[in-house]
Amino acid sequence: MRKTSLPLLGLAMALGLAALALQQGCIKRDLVAGEKPGPVGKAEPASPTAQADVVVMATPEPTRTVGDTFYSRGDFRHAIAYLREEVKKDPGNAHLWRHLGSAYGQFEDYNNAIYCYKRTLALNPTDLKTFYNLSLVYDFKGALPDAEQIATKGLVMNGKDAELPFKAANVFWRQKKYDDAVTWYRKALELKPAYIDAHFGLGLALKEKGDTAGAKDELKKACDGGVKQACKHLFQL
Repeated sequence: MRKTSLPLLGLAMALGLAALALQQGCIKRDLVAGEKPGPVGKAEPASPTAQADVVVMATPEPTRTVGDTFYSRGDFRHAIAYLREEVKKDPGNAHLWRHLGSAYGQFEDYNNAIYCYKRTLALNPTDLKTFYNLSLVYDFKGALPDAEQIATKGLVMNGKDAELPFKAANVFWRQKKYDDAVTWYRKALELKPAYIDAHFGLGLALKEKGDTAGAKDELKKACDGGVKQACKHLFQL
């Protein structure tokens, strides 16, 4: 995984994001991928099947496939090979498109991952996991405005999950939009009060805004929750 630029958020939040990505079935574990049988990481960019604007009907009840099985085992090389063929046969299967996007993400093949996630959302516009994964891929790619746009859109459609406001706050942080970062860290904490990484992020954002008292309060919560970097920042205030 490429290193994300979080100089102040520190290692703890970076690890938190990585753990969340794995939990959501997205990016970066056991990088073994590529085409079948082509070289690792050399899948062609853009469209794995047809054009992105092709309109297809969503499959009502997708069934488990061979590609799904390889994906669930972490064998992303074979998952990509089979899922590519399966989406050609069943282009309305949003579940397969999401898994294919996530498999591409394992190799930092962000263009193909983005394409597949967009196909997923075209079929299932309220898929929270895909909104999160797509935002994360844009973030890894360095396309922060796109990451922000997707995260914000996902928040509008899925306002009850703490991960998207947390993700949006991180994106705003990278852009040094600290007022927005504070807003979305607080939104994440409204939905999940014990969200330690959100307390950490909020504390650092408040520190940047000059709110020392607020920063101390949030950083202490994160420090008490086991985030060593939060303790370090707290002692510096």
